[in-house]
Amino acid sequence: MEYRRHVGTFTVIPEPDSSQGRALELWKASNLIKPQAASHRLELWNTWDNTTNEAIQPPKEQLPSGRELQRKDWVTLNRARAKVGMTASTLHKWKLRPNSECPCGNQNQTMDNILSERTEGPHCTDQDLRDCTDAAQAWITHWRDKI
Repeated sequence: MEYRRHVGTFTVIPEPDSSQGRALELWKASNLIKPQAASHRLELWNTWDNTTNEAIQPPKEQLPSGRELQRKDWVTLNRARAKVGMTASTLHKWKLRPNSECPCGNQNQTMDNILSERTEGPHCTDQDLRDCTDAAQAWITHWRDKI
C-alpha cells in the first residue's frame, strides 16, 4: 500500500490490480478526493489548532503575504512567523550548542527574544510578520543569514 501524508494524518490509497492498469488507479484515486475536502481540512485544522501565536495567519487555500520574496527571505519570514529557527535555545535543545544563552545577556535566546528584545538589529511585531511590512522586511534582511 502507498501512504500519502495529508494534514497531519495518513490517507491510504489502495494499490491497483496489475491486470486492470493505470486507468483503475486514477479512478480509485479520484473517488477518494471529494470537492468538500478543502473545507474539511480547514475545519479539522481550526478544531485542532489552539495556538495564541498572532504571527500565523488563519489557514486558507492560498499563500500568505510575503510570497513574492526571494526564497531565502521567504524561509526566514516563515521561521519567524512560526517562532522556530536556529536560535541558541533550539540549537541547545538539539545538543548542538552547550547552552541557550543569548549574546545580549538574556538567559534564553528564543525567536521572540530576537524579534523584539535584542538591541542588535531592527525589531518587528507578529503583525509586521503577518502583513510582511517594511519593518518585517528590514528584520528579515538583517537576520536571514543568522537564523
